[in-house]
Amino acid sequence: MARRCTEISTLSALTADMESLDQNLERSIINEVQSISPVMPQECHLQNGRNVWSWRDGDCVDVPVWDSGMDCHPAIVQPPAGRVIIVKWGDMARKVGIDGSADAIKAAIRSAFGLRSKRTFWVEDEDGVVRSFDRTMPQTTYTLHIDPGVTIKLYHYDECSRQTTNSEDATLYSEDDFRELLARYGWQSLREVGTCKDVESIQELRPMASYHSSYFKDMSL
Repeated sequence: MARRCTEISTLSALTADMESLDQNLERSIINEVQSISPVMPQECHLQNGRNVWSWRDGDCVDVPVWDSGMDCHPAIVQPPAGRVIIVKWGDMARKVGIDGSADAIKAAIRSAFGLRSKRTFWVEDEDGVVRSFDRTMPQTTYTLHIDPGVTIKLYHYDECSRQTTNSEDATLYSEDDFRELLARYGWQSLREVGTCKDVESIQELRPMASYHSSYFKDMSL
């Protein structure tokens, strides 16, 4: 009987110790949470001053990446290094770095949009202002415009019968294209149908006008 009383007394003491341990652990956790809570809103903030714990209320760009090696300071995802602009063309949009020279910026745009021709292009900002390509151009969104060229109607004549044999539409984008067109047919210049003026430069062409070789002086359609 005495042995059984001793076991009951020991078990009661052990239970009391466990309850006391649980209470101490609970108070320790509460104290720790209370000591951390006022610190988190002050120390855990983004570089732009916004609290990391309220990132759901803002732009997803501010979503922090938690750094497990630090207490409450997140590892912020840094934006791309250098100066960057956004260029849009139709449904396509590309980010282009502008830290290089004007030629380097143009080459980057050609590569980004797959522009393989020598056609001239330019960019306009949201206010419709045409901007030059350089390192100091504002970092904003631009719309890409590509030179549509000059399209003309070209007539070919038979030298013997002096009659029209065929016609074609030709689109030219540069002075080199104009010179190549003349060289292809062995012509010195063009003449607009119904006029007496020879055209020797792409700058003198009128869109959708009709032309033939200046060799034929008095041709009419």
